[in-house]
Amino acid sequence: MGTAAYNAWAEACSVWPAGEVDATYRDPVESDVPALILSGEFDPVTPPRWGEQAAETLPKSRHVVVPGTGHGATGVGCVPKLIEEFIEKGTAEELDTACVEKHERPPFFLSSAGPVAEVPE
Repeated sequence: MGTAAYNAWAEACSVWPAGEVDATYRDPVESDVPALILSGEFDPVTPPRWGEQAAETLPKSRHVVVPGTGHGATGVGCVPKLIEEFIEKGTAEELDTACVEKHERPPFFLSSAGPVAEVPE
């Protein structure tokens, strides 16, 4: 793709309205509102250490790291059900998150058809 994606974003940003950023913009959020923090074990975009950092100032939070997962852990395995349970209960304290430990990293593949099954000899 070369610089196509960058050029498209640069063009869009050049006409996008911009305002002043408040001096406290980058300060950690501090709240006692219940929070469910989800991280993929191999997420290079928002790594699990960022989830741990967020949890430091969110005393009613629960940080769940989904094994074998990259960015976008919300749709993996039992995670959608955990999110539903969190919303219904309004707390992350009593969530049974053991189900995420069953998740395994998907097999590597080189084709858009998915992983190739091994054929017995």
